Amino acid sequence: MAPPAPLFAGLFRAGTDDHALSVSAEWATFEAQYQEWAAAGLRLVDLNVEVTDGVPRYSGAWLPGSGVHALRVGLSLPAFEAEARSLNPQGMRLIDLEVYVEGGQRRFAGVWDASPNGYLFQADLDSNELAFFRQILPSTGLRLVDLETYVENGQRQYAAVWNPGTGSHALRTGDTWPVFQTKTQELAAQGLRLVDMEAYWEGNEWHFNGVYREGSDAYQVVAGQDWNAFVSTWSAASQDNLRLTDFQAYSPPPWASEFDKVMDGKAMGYSYAIVEAGQMTTSGGVGYARAPYESSAPGVAMTASTRVHQASVSKPITATAMMYLVQNNGISLDAPFYPYVSSRWPGAAAGVNQVTLRQLLTHRSGMAGWGYCGDDFNASMAQLLATPLVSTPGSTQAYSNGNFCLLRAVIEAISGMDYVTFVRTNILQPMGITAMSCMPDAVNPTLYYAYGAQSPGYLWTTDYTSQCGAYGWYASANDLAKFLIGIQNNTVLSASTAQLMRSQQLGWWGAGTLGGAASHHNGAWLTGDGRGSNTGIVLLPNGVAAVLLSNTHGFDIIGSVIEAYNKGPYAL
Repeated sequence: MAPPAPLFAGLFRAGTDDHALSVSAEWATFEAQYQEWAAAGLRLVDLNVEVTDGVPRYSGAWLPGSGVHALRVGLSLPAFEAEARSLNPQGMRLIDLEVYVEGGQRRFAGVWDASPNGYLFQADLDSNELAFFRQILPSTGLRLVDLETYVENGQRQYAAVWNPGTGSHALRTGDTWPVFQTKTQELAAQGLRLVDMEAYWEGNEWHFNGVYREGSDAYQVVAGQDWNAFVSTWSAASQDNLRLTDFQAYSPPPWASEFDKVMDGKAMGYSYAIVEAGQMTTSGGVGYARAPYESSAPGVAMTASTRVHQASVSKPITATAMMYLVQNNGISLDAPFYPYVSSRWPGAAAGVNQVTLRQLLTHRSGMAGWGYCGDDFNASMAQLLATPLVSTPGSTQAYSNGNFCLLRAVIEAISGMDYVTFVRTNILQPMGITAMSCMPDAVNPTLYYAYGAQSPGYLWTTDYTSQCGAYGWYASANDLAKFLIGIQNNTVLSASTAQLMRSQQLGWWGAGTLGGAASHHNGAWLTGDGRGSNTGIVLLPNGVAAVLLSNTHGFDIIGSVIEAYNKGPYAL
């Protein structure tokens, strides 16, 4: 069967002996092949592990060999190191290594062959440590034969295998494919041959590492091929007396496929955008903004440019605006907010004048829960402020739209501008965002649907201008990707201010991922009969960020984004 990983890379070296290739097998099948081919005089020389839907799939290249051999998979680093120590006295050395994530844990796999010579295995090296060992170990008679890279706690790490050897050697890391191809050809002209290669995703493209040793034989290197193309390459190389010695199946980040699984045909439409290293690298839309059965303007497609009601995803926008004023106006987060609005709404309840800006941003104001800012904003806020506190400010976290309705008024009081104009001028426009507003589109606006139902879409026609601080912005996936890029790139907030906002969850929530801490906010808007929306933005580790918007209510947006991130190459 065709393997699930869509891209394949391979290194072919001169040879005329028997050879074999197994691709994308589950463990039971792969282990049986390993034993069968070992009995036929073939030895596994390269192992590749891809985890698909939580299930490891194994690929390998075999060449003739004899003597003792071993294969171990799915081990933690301590267990792998212990296994390596136990195999060494049996006359075996590590020749190939794989590092991958299974079940949320980093796993190691290795191939050992017969050799009386020792070897060195290292893991969790940073780039400086790798460079140091590359300088000193060759003088001890060791040569690098395999290099794996992964991200641990947001930092790129390396695992290395060194075998005894002599002669010239080289290492390339982090090359794009065109550069890697060119450098490999240049090194070949200098008498060096590629012995190990690895592809990994970083930024918005694939990067390649390569280990080179002295050699003069014929060779061929390919990457980025689909399965049919790779089979053709393998067959042609075999006819040309070339044998596969290094193989990799590698998958692009699984955002679209993972989102599609989550929506499972139950969403009328959804859109998404992915940010990597300060650039929007992937975006798209699936399904409909307006269902095909609507009587008016039916069948309008959902795209990454389709504006959707953001509900509480509006709060991080308001938080960013508030932090902009804190940063640039010398305002303390621990200053009471009420003096800024007391002239507008006198007569607040006892204790309200002690509530701080920080407490509004973190939903620890102690004020009564307030679902809506109200169609009459002034009357609604006067009522909220006159209502007795329900808890001591700072003592209890209780989510309330009222906190961010009031922050809108604070922003207006400090800036002297209405909230929407201030946010557009000082936050959105510097980030390159021009299409966001607090009202639905005038022509063919997005409609909202119930989970898995064929109901007519609902349209909120409300002008949310007075309520945008808490839940009123309309934005597309592309708009919000620009917003996340602006936060990452410190477009309007300094690095320290942005970090303060995120780490103290000022208008954002926190979550854990396999790669480290994430900051996020979701949004939900719902009618009494189940029609509505779910939205979310997430700042993820390693320079990744994501937007996922649905015009159908009933989805765990943030959980879906984090799950897709954890299954991708970023968190390895």
